[in-house]
Amino acid sequence: MNKQDKAKLFEMLTDLKDFEQQFKQVTDYDEENEIIKNLLSVMFYGQHYIDEMLEIVKNDLEK
Repeated sequence: MNKQDKAKLFEMLTDLKDFEQQFKQVTDYDEENEIIKNLLSVMFYGQHYIDEMLEIVKNDLEK
């Protein structure tokens, strides 16, 4: 895994950790739903974090 891939993977995992922290601090149902929608969007729809992470790891394993 090259430095650029490691940096991208680290950035994505850090973003996900931020969602976890936000979720722990939620005090109302609407805010909780908004965080969940944003997380799902990042993971699967908008930025496709899952696909990107899998691609980085797959490429590294194939080397």
